[in-house]
Amino acid sequence: MIFIFIVLWAIAIITFFIDSKRLKWASFTAFAGGCGAFGRVVTEIIIPYLYQEGSLSQNIHISLNWIAVIASLINILGLPYFFLLFSLSYSQVVKGKGFNKISGLLLLPIFFMLFTSFPFYPDPQFNYPFMIIWVAPYIIFGFYFLIKSYRGEKNNHLKRSKGFTIILVFPVLIQLVGVYILRVFNIYEGYRLNVISIGFLFVFFLIFITKYDAFGIKVKFENKQLEHSLRAMTNGSEMLNHAIKNQIVKINACAFNLKQEYNNSQREVPFELNIIESSSEHLMEMMKRYQEKTQEIILNRQDCSVNELLNDVLMLKHMSITKKEIVINNNIPSNLILKCDPYHVKEVLLNIINNSIDAMKDQGHIEVEVFKEKKYLIISIRDNGEGISKHQLERVFEPFFSTKKATLNFGLGLSYCYQVLNKHNGFLKIYSDEGKGTTVSLSFPSQ
Repeated sequence: MIFIFIVLWAIAIITFFIDSKRLKWASFTAFAGGCGAFGRVVTEIIIPYLYQEGSLSQNIHISLNWIAVIASLINILGLPYFFLLFSLSYSQVVKGKGFNKISGLLLLPIFFMLFTSFPFYPDPQFNYPFMIIWVAPYIIFGFYFLIKSYRGEKNNHLKRSKGFTIILVFPVLIQLVGVYILRVFNIYEGYRLNVISIGFLFVFFLIFITKYDAFGIKVKFENKQLEHSLRAMTNGSEMLNHAIKNQIVKINACAFNLKQEYNNSQREVPFELNIIESSSEHLMEMMKRYQEKTQEIILNRQDCSVNELLNDVLMLKHMSITKKEIVINNNIPSNLILKCDPYHVKEVLLNIINNSIDAMKDQGHIEVEVFKEKKYLIISIRDNGEGISKHQLERVFEPFFSTKKATLNFGLGLSYCYQVLNKHNGFLKIYSDEGKGTTVSLSFPSQ
């Protein structure tokens, strides 16, 4: 029992602190599951130990019994409630005010059980035949919504994550049998069935969140690391950019003055002086591009037509698209409005389209789709270019990482795109198969 409550409470703490907003109901479910084991530890280990040591006074005994009772109430009554709310939240079946209303209504059976189980001390007298009437639907419907969300998910990455999530919450189903159903038949030791399942759960939890992104925790953790790197890059680049530009201005001014002297004296300007001037202008252009990608992004949000944003970008790349004989398939509804910063969003789209064009040799294919999914407006850009290797895909958002070898390419394009989406409270995802093509998904909160 000690192992069970430590494992479940550890999972509760990890999920809560990594993403308390999105995973709080998962955290509460794990906490409620651990409370049952904790109550048993108090009554079966702590109280007998203190009694043998002669340290168990009457007040301590009563206090520990009350702790065990409260832990039991949280486990028996709270676990099915928290699990169903986690399922509804995770699968996004109900959102906003509707979710708040349902969460309130779902408390009614719990209040009834509390009223009918009184007095709770020293041991709550639950009516398990009645309890199974509402507990079983809570847990069964919870699994139903999770499985339905998994089956309806089109994104392979999210579908895999949801599949692993279903495996991780499987001990809840064991609790339904081992605790609620068996106690209808006066079998009270069935909860010990969960010992083995919790052991496997802990191992799977560590593997799934670190390698396979169950609950989306891996992505969340990686995003926090990336955001920290981008903030550090932005702060450092401002000082570096200022210092280098000052020196370039001095070099350029000296070159200009020397050329003026040569021209005034009607002497031929040395070839090396032209090289200095050309190089300083080239460096200034490089620093300008570098600054555009690394400076702090400040949004000027406006209501923008998604159709116009995309058409403007495609028009800018018309020559490159025509030269490579690339076919563009648009599926862009004309009535979609996005509240965004048009300058930065166009820059993001331009970066993505540029990458797609560069990834194709000749006669490629780019498909642009715009659609609403749940609370997001999604712009999907898919190409059939070279694709990105798995190793490179893990690093594409890192500042200064690039698969290109162009002179003015700093490897900042996708990290800039990531920051723009993040500023809009959206997110950017890239899916790629090497040799088959790449899909970039831009998700913006819809109005």
